[in-house]
Amino acid sequence: IALEKPQDVPTALRSCAAALAQVEQIARQRPGSREPQLDLVNRHAWLADAYRASGNGARARSERLVEQELLDRLIASAPRNIDLKTQWVSMQRALALLDVVDGRPKTALARRTNALAVLNEMVALDPANNEWIKQRRRLKSELFPRS
Repeated sequence: IALEKPQDVPTALRSCAAALAQVEQIARQRPGSREPQLDLVNRHAWLADAYRASGNGARARSERLVEQELLDRLIASAPRNIDLKTQWVSMQRALALLDVVDGRPKTALARRTNALAVLNEMVALDPANNEWIKQRRRLKSELFPRS
């Protein structure tokens, strides 16, 4: 909420860091439980967005990379889970946007290509899913408008 207009970035940073700390504690208390791992993915994404809004791209990237590691593990244990793949695509998009800002167009393009491949598979499974279609369209145009 603090990242919506008008933004309150200091509050967002504090709130997101506190939420992450709470979920980390729960995850430690429930090792092997899937739900806290899903919540950790979400909280790292929130904190990444707060850092990006604060102008701290390095910390935003760091949080996104932790998110990626967690998601990759979850997907490895449930490779057919479409919800996880949807989160993965969003995370790749966020990392690609950071790559563009950091002057890493080849890395951004690779992320976009991988995310588009996953989205294409998802759309093939459910061609009527407008959210995936919109996400694919946005991913195609947002980073590299001429391609």
